[in-house]
Amino acid sequence: MRTWSYGIVFGLSACAGGDPSDTSDDSDVGEIDVTITDQPLEGDIKGDAWSFVSGDASLYDDSPEELSFTLTATTEDECNVTYSEAPVRILFSAPNQVGEWALDINSQTITVYTDVDAMNYVASTGNLRIDEITDTTVTGGLHLYIEDVFDDSDNNVIELDGTFTANLCERGGF
Repeated sequence: MRTWSYGIVFGLSACAGGDPSDTSDDSDVGEIDVTITDQPLEGDIKGDAWSFVSGDASLYDDSPEELSFTLTATTEDECNVTYSEAPVRILFSAPNQVGEWALDINSQTITVYTDVDAMNYVASTGNLRIDEITDTTVTGGLHLYIEDVFDDSDNNVIELDGTFTANLCERGGF
């Protein structure tokens, strides 16, 4: 998977096993239902509501089999590479193909970066789905669940669920 330029801090992670190529309906992970609902991507990030507004799926020349996503709750220019003004960024890579993958700490994760506490929260409980790839967009869905075990407040959960459409951005190599 493409290495993100952000330092990953594994401050929390609710682990769930799963083969990333497994497309069976394994949507109930323990007591947490991670079925992807047919609604716009939204949820709660440690007590604050979050709703998807814009995002990019980058396709790099040196890694054409993989898409690198950045999803935000702010309006961004199409194919903006930095997203420096977005206080929360959802970051992940996915195969450049239609399919569904269970999140797993060893193979498929989604990172939630928040400027509020300058942390990267790594989700390994949930599902990621790519529904369609066109010349200009990628449509899919995700459901992730993270419990910050180091935060003993009542607002220690991140849960996002729903569908998104991101701009498909072809980029050269790094």
